[in-house]
Amino acid sequence: MSGTENYARGAVILCVGIAAYIVQDLIMKIASGHYPIHQALAFRALTAIPIAILFIYWSGTLKAIRGSTRPMLPRSLLTVACSLTYYLALAALPMATVGALYLSAPLMITALSVLLLQEKVNGWQWGALGAGFLGVVLIIHPGAGLFEWAMVLPLLSALTYAGAVIYVRKAGADGDSGVMSLQSQAWLSLTGLLLGVMLGAGELASDVQMHPSMGFLLSGWQWPSTRDVLVLLACGVVGAISTYLLTRAYTLSDASRLAPFEYTALLWSIALGWLVFGHFPPLKDWFGIALLVAAGLVSVYMAEKTEPEKASQAA
Repeated sequence: MSGTENYARGAVILCVGIAAYIVQDLIMKIASGHYPIHQALAFRALTAIPIAILFIYWSGTLKAIRGSTRPMLPRSLLTVACSLTYYLALAALPMATVGALYLSAPLMITALSVLLLQEKVNGWQWGALGAGFLGVVLIIHPGAGLFEWAMVLPLLSALTYAGAVIYVRKAGADGDSGVMSLQSQAWLSLTGLLLGVMLGAGELASDVQMHPSMGFLLSGWQWPSTRDVLVLLACGVVGAISTYLLTRAYTLSDASRLAPFEYTALLWSIALGWLVFGHFPPLKDWFGIALLVAAGLVSVYMAEKTEPEKASQAA
């Protein structure tokens, strides 16, 4: 199969995987109004983990699971923090806002690569960082009325995701992507169970529960209806399939060529947020979103462009 055909297949698979991922986000946001996050994660795990193992079995890399926990632990914990902060943000904010602020992840990867890896960045990348920061300010708009602290959560999610990427770079990890996904799913599920043990009775829920994010975290377990059980289990199926599709896409073509399609996530977030919840970003947010998208694309493009230069210098 030619490179062009692989690129086309990879782009289609990536877009489908991203759409599935946003559907998972939609289910988690709906669940946040009825069930605590630890209960949602527990039901999600019942289907997500077996499917992840099945995908690894199909790829013929089951042996790679053995001994993978310790070397992948820092990345797994960062991924858990990334997921938890993202889901808690969904409970309080429109899907489009969460998705837009999460787009700061490529910019944070650039910043952390300078701070932790002592990598050099050029003027275009510094300009992208500045533009991205301005985009974040426009979306958060501090000082315009009461500040919504949940706006910080998707930024923390992006930061921990960037930290996971930097860890892989620094450690030189070359583990199987399916095993990495399984480790993240397993630790996220374990975190959900631990939170359930500590918070499942809802004893810590108080006036702070009036905030949607804290309610999603501190509420006690609820007996779900049959329909809700099926929906929460479906969340795990959709999540596992989306992870597999995203991984598969990047085995077909270069990350630099597929990266722009990552931003279709924002289109799905805006569309589903509008159709299901009636949320639509105001004009001010659109300016911030445009700056973040442009800055992220420049950051990704320049990072990929400088990789061959770094390789030739190292040689």
